[in-house]
Amino acid sequence: KRMQIVEASDDDDEEDPGSAKGKPSPANGHEKEQPFSDIELEPTVAGLEKAKEKGNLLFAEGKLEDSARWFSKAIWLAEESGLMRAADVPATLRSTLHSNRAFARLKLKQWPEVEQDCTEALALNAGNAKALYRRAQARFELNRLELARQDVEQLLPTLAPPADRDALALRDRILARLTPQPKEADDAREKTPTKASSSGTEYYNLSSPPSPQEPFPEHKFERSRQGVEAAKAKGSQLFAAGDLTEAVACFSKGLWLLESGVPEVSTDPRWASSIQAALYSNRAFAHMKQGSWDETESDCTQSLSFHPEGVKALYRRALAREALGRGAEALKDAEEALRLQPEAQELQALCQKLKALAPSSSKSAPASSYPVVLEEAKPESPKSQPQTPSRRGRVVPVRPSVAPSVPSASPKNSFELLRHFNSLKKHPEVLAKYLCERVPPELLQSCFSKSPIEADDLATALLAMRTGAAGPGLISPEMVGEYLRQLLRTCTADMQFSMLSSSEKEVIRELLEKVPPASQSELKSRFDKILRK
Repeated sequence: KRMQIVEASDDDDEEDPGSAKGKPSPANGHEKEQPFSDIELEPTVAGLEKAKEKGNLLFAEGKLEDSARWFSKAIWLAEESGLMRAADVPATLRSTLHSNRAFARLKLKQWPEVEQDCTEALALNAGNAKALYRRAQARFELNRLELARQDVEQLLPTLAPPADRDALALRDRILARLTPQPKEADDAREKTPTKASSSGTEYYNLSSPPSPQEPFPEHKFERSRQGVEAAKAKGSQLFAAGDLTEAVACFSKGLWLLESGVPEVSTDPRWASSIQAALYSNRAFAHMKQGSWDETESDCTQSLSFHPEGVKALYRRALAREALGRGAEALKDAEEALRLQPEAQELQALCQKLKALAPSSSKSAPASSYPVVLEEAKPESPKSQPQTPSRRGRVVPVRPSVAPSVPSASPKNSFELLRHFNSLKKHPEVLAKYLCERVPPELLQSCFSKSPIEADDLATALLAMRTGAAGPGLISPEMVGEYLRQLLRTCTADMQFSMLSSSEKEVIRELLEKVPPASQSELKSRFDKILRK
């Protein structure tokens, strides 16, 4: 079984029969004094799952301290409150809570706490590869190099290429620091790890200090945010031209730039997550066109670790897993993608196909864990599952029957706009109302005038436009035309539109039919080249 450092599940081992007794008490000695009283949780496995999902969501939003608080409350409830028996809480879930809190603390560079949490996680589940990797990172930063080396050496036999590349890079850095060097070299190298690991994620800055033997030297991009964006744009351009090999090279170069030390990785983690999700997803698309299914699956999994609800990454991974003969996993991906985009005809067809091929027993099989920003633990019995529609690693709303209200203000930037898009897309009517009332066409264009609106987000906007145009008094035919016109003015619009699926391009055709005749021919002419691809 291939183990991914971030995405893989921690649920392979049986529950540890050990109890929480004997664990160190809090420093204040009041085990039952409730911490974080503003966070209310039920003393059940479902309550712990809710806290884990909330922590994952806050982590994805860059709210690291709040994320750590939710994990801490869940850990207190499971291990110290006295309200739950340790035997009733799966050891894998407790291990994951510690490992997830370690991840948040790692991004905050709280190295001693990271090491302690990872040690707790490994005591509960010795097979928790992510905890082992994060502890190695923390020990490297704490200059406990021999212990860090031992962790990495223990981890590497469990990983298969290419999942072992980050662990190998970390081992190289550890060994380089263990090797005596002249003082100047030591000083230079000691500056690099802080910069290289400041984001605290497995995929941002884990490579060795920049080497003169950089990959794909024929593609020159500056080591900056602008350089990474340029690499992605060039890769998309090459993809659209049919040059898949060079497209892969440019997407890979962009990822290498991030790993080699772009300052915004630490100063703007939301951008870093967004760009990495896009680069991995785009590279996966190129791999898929080449028939490289292992690479497609791996890149989609990594993309989903940064953007768990990336429909295209889910769809492409489903296709890859189908091609690799793993139909049950493919079906789970396809069903999750269809839940997020229920009107997509390609997803409907894929789900029907995979269900027809699946054995009848698969319908009753418990859902396995699903890659999210942090790892997901699988409950060990149906009793431990919360009453939610799905057990895959997405964030499940507490009250799914209650539709959210339209945000009260217009978005200030693209990140705020996309955050609202992602939170509202399960409620198409509310999303359409938000687009109509808070995001006029000119604002939509200005949010993406310097950086592109990715294909997944573009599809979300188009579907919201279709919903709004179908509803009374939301989006008029004239406004539909203006939205399409302004979308064509966004950064690298032609490339982003060209990467839409055929069903998503069909939405554009439907919208064009709603545009008043006076401006319809102009827009149809501009979209003709895009829709032919």
